[in-house]
Amino acid sequence: WDAVITDERPNETISWRSLEDAQVPNEGTVRFSRRSDSSTEVIVSLTYHPPLGPVGAAVARLFGEEPSKQIRDDLQNFKQAVEDGTLLLSTL
Repeated sequence: WDAVITDERPNETISWRSLEDAQVPNEGTVRFSRRSDSSTEVIVSLTYHPPLGPVGAAVARLFGEEPSKQIRDDLQNFKQAVEDGTLLLSTL
């Protein structure tokens, strides 16, 4: 999907909102915070407005397309890539 960044603070947060013509309007923020054990906590907040409202959200869940599941999967894949060294991060 196409989005515009609405706020960005390096190593802290990035926020976005979808463009006006998005099929599924959404907005959100990803927050990064350093932990005492030298790891980084990543928190994702997302609001979306599915077509057909609650009915559209239920259909998405039935087909495994629910955003909360996709975000969990994506964060797990991101974590794995960082830990495996296949994705190198320079400043987090």
